[in-house]
Amino acid sequence: MSTIPIRLTLLSVLLCFTSLMGYAQHPSKKLKGIVHDLQGKPMGGVQVIYLYKQKAVVTQDNGSFEMTLPVDTCTIEFRYFSFKKRRYLIDMQKMAYLKGVLEPLEILEVHVTGDRNASSMQRIELSSVKMMDHGPSGGVESLLKTQPGVNSRNELSNQYTVRGGNYDENLLYINGIQIYKSLLFRSGKQEGLSSINPLMVDRVQFSTGGFSAKYGDKLSSALNVSYRLNDTLKTTLKASMLGMSAHTQGTLNKFSYNIGARYKTTTYLLSDMDEKGNYEPLFYDFQGVFRYSLGEKFSLEYLFFLSRSDYSFKPESRDTRFGTLQNPLHFKIYYDGQEKDQFLNYTNALKLIWTPTSNSEVVFAGSQWIDKERIRYDIMGQYYLQKAGEQISQNISDNNNHAGVGSDFKHSNEKVDVRIDALQLDFKVFNDYHRFQAGVKFEKEYIYEDSRRWAVYDSSGYFLPDNNDVISVESTYTMKNDIDSKRYQGYITESLFFPIGGMDLAMNVGLRYQYCDYLNEGTWSPRASLNIALNDNKNLRLAWGIYQQMPFYQEFKSMNGTFVEHLSAQKSTHYIVGYSQPLGEGRRKMILSIEAYYKKLQNMIPYLLDNVYIQYLPEYVSNGYTKGIDMKLVGEFVPGVDSWISMSYLKSEEDIEGDLYGYIPRPSDERLNLNLFYQDYLPGNRLFKMRMLFYYSTGVPFYAPQAIKTDNYFRMPSYKRIDIGFSRSLTSRRMKQKGADLWVGFDIFNLFDMSNTISYYWIKDIHANQYAVPNYMTGRRFNVSMTLSF
Repeated sequence: MSTIPIRLTLLSVLLCFTSLMGYAQHPSKKLKGIVHDLQGKPMGGVQVIYLYKQKAVVTQDNGSFEMTLPVDTCTIEFRYFSFKKRRYLIDMQKMAYLKGVLEPLEILEVHVTGDRNASSMQRIELSSVKMMDHGPSGGVESLLKTQPGVNSRNELSNQYTVRGGNYDENLLYINGIQIYKSLLFRSGKQEGLSSINPLMVDRVQFSTGGFSAKYGDKLSSALNVSYRLNDTLKTTLKASMLGMSAHTQGTLNKFSYNIGARYKTTTYLLSDMDEKGNYEPLFYDFQGVFRYSLGEKFSLEYLFFLSRSDYSFKPESRDTRFGTLQNPLHFKIYYDGQEKDQFLNYTNALKLIWTPTSNSEVVFAGSQWIDKERIRYDIMGQYYLQKAGEQISQNISDNNNHAGVGSDFKHSNEKVDVRIDALQLDFKVFNDYHRFQAGVKFEKEYIYEDSRRWAVYDSSGYFLPDNNDVISVESTYTMKNDIDSKRYQGYITESLFFPIGGMDLAMNVGLRYQYCDYLNEGTWSPRASLNIALNDNKNLRLAWGIYQQMPFYQEFKSMNGTFVEHLSAQKSTHYIVGYSQPLGEGRRKMILSIEAYYKKLQNMIPYLLDNVYIQYLPEYVSNGYTKGIDMKLVGEFVPGVDSWISMSYLKSEEDIEGDLYGYIPRPSDERLNLNLFYQDYLPGNRLFKMRMLFYYSTGVPFYAPQAIKTDNYFRMPSYKRIDIGFSRSLTSRRMKQKGADLWVGFDIFNLFDMSNTISYYWIKDIHANQYAVPNYMTGRRFNVSMTLSF
């Protein structure tokens, strides 16, 4: 098995240089050019078609293209989804460089469009990212949560699930470098800042399934973010009740830079929660991407990322009312102790970029990701549970006081250190009708954990579990272990672009390979997709692919700390059919898209979900499926600005081998999900804007703590939330002349003060009966912000 990665590397390098040699020979007549929109922004993925021969090339990410023409005079046509076709008559004797300009269709700003690169990735426009940077979590992830197929029940968390998957099944790349997530997060309170700084973003591509073999071996989704590197000098300053951020970019001779720093605190948001106490959350990060030109063909790019999250909490009390109209309950608890958590991670990545010709590129990159996580708490709680309306008293007996008086003591001291070093080689080459990409990657991982946690329960003077007058602990977890492993990956993809009978076809086929020496396992994953642009801007998409996710670290750990080593890759096979078409006429035209999918799940590791923490059950193996349909309507509900509504329905079940229960819902079985993003402005005055977000999703399954998955499960209540925000431009005429822009904003989070459940606080009585007290998310909060750019 160990010789296979070496052979794959040699084969990929050979294919690279063979392709480069083949493209070195061109006829003498070449047409070069660039394509951009009305705002002057370069457009990648645009088809450039020589109509007489029906030959085509596709513009690169910077909008440039190069085409070989056999005649002196010809007609060139530009085509791109949601933009008007544009034709140019070319006389090669007078012009060898063409600047193409594309104009949008009737919809002025389509925020989410299909990217015509045959990779099954959606392109999310920068204007949308900026607009969503106002919520409790903010940034790119907040925008993704409004997309069909994407679910999140936690406004404090940046994590999301996609089409029945979990938080560990999503890929994230920043400038081609894979970014990893921390392992020990228990709740959104600890997370703080997203890995993506929205002020630095230039382009966002996202796929909810059926993505290319170019992207890695996760089961659910791929998010590809590119940070901006250009010669535009710009600085942005932002401040709000949740924190501050600063960003600057520009160019100095051959040196380009894009730097951002952020500070965030959620004390204001957390102060309204049921758990009262001294919250001290502090989050900050510093990111930078730099590029230095070494000449016409070579450049160096450096990506740096440092993030620190400190979460300190001294709980004092908690007062929660829950239950039903027939049986209302009142839960009161007094605390003693504190929690102190720290998460520190940073990324360094250096890339050497070689462009031997205008239609080829080779990138060699080395990166390092280091993560240090600490969780420490010793918290004692004395609780009282009774029917609502009765006065809480310590002297009331259990029978009169429903569950009576009890206490618990919870201890945790967890430490995890992770280091991942990676080397990767990627290259891509073009000719007049296709794009070939290939790459190899080597990763060396080292993970060390030293963790202990346990809990003691006492109800009315009785310690639980009762063990002959011996005080015992429950939910014990002890882990001291390290993993040193190596992973090898490689991929080859081919994209074809060609018109047939008035239709534009974009096809992508590819193959991905991975091998892990710790598991001594290798996998092959073929993938394919076809995008067909029909007449009248109708589009059809077909995709199929195999996705195999090898265990990383959390998957090996059982509930009591046992390390289960004999695992293998989880497998998901995607089948996808999608269709989109414009609706309406004139300026109110909209686009309706529908996508149906089926995912066959094999060799899955069952898991339980508590808030955002995933507890895997590696002792078991399950097989199952996820099937569903996603729908989205996007367009101008009011003239000049885009809004959209998305709806998703899914069903996700699994059958655990040997349990005799048959199919049971997976923790991500969130049947119905409905999102609305709506924008408006004052009539005749676009300097005053309004935005509204509506979220609704049905409840997900959950189990009692320390339970093994059976057909005896419960469902949380549905998640309902409305956020609304207003912004006003304060830019004076003098500021505009100097290129400055000033906006102030006012937001209301959770407008109707909905009580949304994220997890449960479990308590016991003397008979070991368990009661689930809901942990609610944030209530109604206000926020004031200011943004200055110049």
